[in-house]
Amino acid sequence: MNNFKITKNSIRWVIALKEEAQVILDHYKLKLVNKKTLYPIYKNEEESHWLIICGIGQNNAAASTAYLYVYSNASKYTSWINIGIAGAGKGNYGDLYLVDKITNYRRKKSTYPTTLPKANLPKMQLFTSDIPISDYSTYELIDMEGSAFFDIASKLTSKEFICLMKVISDGPKIDIKEITKLKIINLIKVNLFRIIDVVSYYE
Repeated sequence: MNNFKITKNSIRWVIALKEEAQVILDHYKLKLVNKKTLYPIYKNEEESHWLIICGIGQNNAAASTAYLYVYSNASKYTSWINIGIAGAGKGNYGDLYLVDKITNYRRKKSTYPTTLPKANLPKMQLFTSDIPISDYSTYELIDMEGSAFFDIASKLTSKEFICLMKVISDGPKIDIKEITKLKIINLIKVNLFRIIDVVSYYE
């Protein structure tokens, strides 16, 4: 009989804000790496989870994803996850969604992330903008990093290993100006078990 060990797949997180990442950092026991890096990078003791705080915007999302790939020596089988808050033209405040379509004003062509076939999470389309959008009427989800993250990650691994999850933080009835650091942390916190469930699939 052959004895073999089933190892968990490695995960790379790309998250814009420290507040969006805080609950993830705590749950997976990720610590800041000792060396000076271009972006803040965290990892767990087993080095199975790495997380980078990319900052706001598509340029940061693209650059940090590529940087983490090299810095953490990720393989082509590594899973990549982007999670964060998003504006929304529909849905309810605090709801978590998987992204199954991404559009970007810079290009006419849309991209289609592969979503989990058995996931219980609802799905929405994401529009990535370079500036905050106050008119939510024509969009489902709105962020400022998702498209660039997906473009780079899809060059590093197969689409089946890439996941985008967004929590609704603002919309027609919720002013973006009302978002605080504590509210961002709590939005991720209340969805933690749903997030863990999705991540376990990629592990």
